[in-house]
Amino acid sequence: MSFSSDIKDYLSVIKEKKDYCTEAFVHGFEHKACQPKCDKDLKVMLRGLFVSSGNIMDPNKGYYLTLSFTNEYMDYIYSLLCSMDLEPKALKRHDEYILYYKESERIEDFLTVIGAGKFALELMEAKVMKETRNNLNRLNNAEIANMTRTAEASAEACDAIHKLEKHGVLSHMSDAVQETARLRLEYPEYNLEQLRELHSRPISKSGLYHRLNKLINEARNIQD
Repeated sequence: MSFSSDIKDYLSVIKEKKDYCTEAFVHGFEHKACQPKCDKDLKVMLRGLFVSSGNIMDPNKGYYLTLSFTNEYMDYIYSLLCSMDLEPKALKRHDEYILYYKESERIEDFLTVIGAGKFALELMEAKVMKETRNNLNRLNNAEIANMTRTAEASAEACDAIHKLEKHGVLSHMSDAVQETARLRLEYPEYNLEQLRELHSRPISKSGLYHRLNKLINEARNIQD
């Protein structure tokens, strides 16, 4: 069963206590205007309309609710929905007229109005889960990107240090820079914060970055 079918099955078996409310459901189902006799009638009519001509996408795939028509009844429903602060968008596809919502909040409001509040909650839960997954994916992607940048920067620095050693340049640099070079080679997987904490004397991340850049620039000046 689809999400849309589950909603229709649920709405179809709701029993109304008053005959004119049941008639309102039939009017909506048959695309007929309704002369409301109580505050509930128009909502029940929209319920019947959804059961006969509505469709909603699985919220795990996206947010899209449609109501389909083949005559001027669309204008009547459009005005009604606007009066309920549920203004839909409209389009024509061949001989079919369609009112639709693509915003999850609007769909939730519509479902609540027609008596499908439990499915509005399901949609909200699905949206929260989807947003949570997306946030986790973004965090994971950001973490992977940071790890990649750290690895690339470390590899560049290690290559520079090896070159400085090979040409006897490193031994003539300051003790502080030599300590940084030794630690970079010993802990190539560490990021700047982790590497900074290994130094014998306190050093800031910017200071450490400056030393590593100095090593790289010195290596670039060496002609192979």
